[in-house]
Amino acid sequence: PFRSLLPVPSSPYFKAGQAVELAVSPDGSKLLILTSGFNRTYGPDGKFVPTLSTEHVFVYDISGPVPVRRQALRVPNTFNGVAWQANGAGFFVSGGVNDAVRVYKWEDNRFGIDGPPIPLGHKAGNGIEVRPMTAGIAVSPRGDRLLAANFMNDSVSLIDIATRKVVAEQDLRPGKIDAGAAGVAGGEYPFAVAWASDTKAYVGSQRDREVVLLAVTPDGLG
Repeated sequence: PFRSLLPVPSSPYFKAGQAVELAVSPDGSKLLILTSGFNRTYGPDGKFVPTLSTEHVFVYDISGPVPVRRQALRVPNTFNGVAWQANGAGFFVSGGVNDAVRVYKWEDNRFGIDGPPIPLGHKAGNGIEVRPMTAGIAVSPRGDRLLAANFMNDSVSLIDIATRKVVAEQDLRPGKIDAGAAGVAGGEYPFAVAWASDTKAYVGSQRDREVVLLAVTPDGLG
């Protein structure tokens, strides 16, 4: 049966919209549901309520025959990015216009924020008055690196999970990789990322309708 996503079970009319990403934990016992969209709430007086106007990560227990809602975590901003840690002890959420990756950990029988977000370091996106936008994210098979798609910067960032620092960033536009390819379309609006192995990954370029192959080293992208 269909189930509404209720951030506050006692308020059945307050439903979260735009459930865009699902992620099953490595052991298959939990399901994350990420919302990314126009979740804006207004009070009876018609005024905007910022504390209720967030995105959410819903946590479901799927170990039994029927999914059971366990948590609804508020996320200030996000954009289609959620990924489990390799050991299932926590997960990551892309920060959308906050140009960051948020970290969550399992503690006291529930998930909570694990320290400050990991900053990706973009002052602006490409273009006039364009803000950065962290989109899809993915954890390497080995579990020590995370890739983040920088949707408005036409690039991907490689993050060392242990140090929570960006160790490399690769611009995906052909003209930025090879000056001889200036003006050639490619790599723009990277949206989704996926690892094939610890040394190879793929990035979906939304605008150019292509998939970009990445070579990955512990501290570099190419």
